[in-house]
Amino acid sequence: MAEDAIEAEAQASPDQFKVRLWAVIGPPGSGKSSTIGTLAGFDGRGAGGRRDILLRGGGWLRVHAFRQSVQEAQLTPQQSLDRTMKNARRQQGWGITAWYNVLLAFRSDSVHGLPEADEYLRHYIRAGWVIESLALLDIPNDYEKYARFGVPTAAVRDTTENTKETASRPWVFGEVRSHFGWA
Repeated sequence: MAEDAIEAEAQASPDQFKVRLWAVIGPPGSGKSSTIGTLAGFDGRGAGGRRDILLRGGGWLRVHAFRQSVQEAQLTPQQSLDRTMKNARRQQGWGITAWYNVLLAFRSDSVHGLPEADEYLRHYIRAGWVIESLALLDIPNDYEKYARFGVPTAAVRDTTENTKETASRPWVFGEVRSHFGWA
């Protein structure tokens, strides 16, 4: 009942926040979900949720992380945007009014008739989102395509093989964590 009141209030008020996006992009099996799970401290295969991330320079950043790529969740760019904005409005109802920080996974290829990651990013930019940083897993040849967004972009190689081997996984996760500036 109280949650319904919060939802109604959040929908009635104009958006008083901006969305900031950190994205992990790669082909199937490249470790996108595992990377997000590790960065956000999720155990198992859960969908994701809200986490406070320790920043390397000090302080904390509240991030809403979703492990499954938006294409694998079978969301169009607009549906993904709508889902994120609904979650952001709910958080706004709880007193968050400046930034809604989100960590999402995207496939670098087309699946389920949905576009590649770059089309989602363009859609979000048109909606007023701010892209903070991009981590490209196992797609070094696509670096230029994503660097054109003008945000910090890291190409992490050999993630498909390294995330299969338990001993090598921390290396992959550490590369992305370091690139994002998270401790």
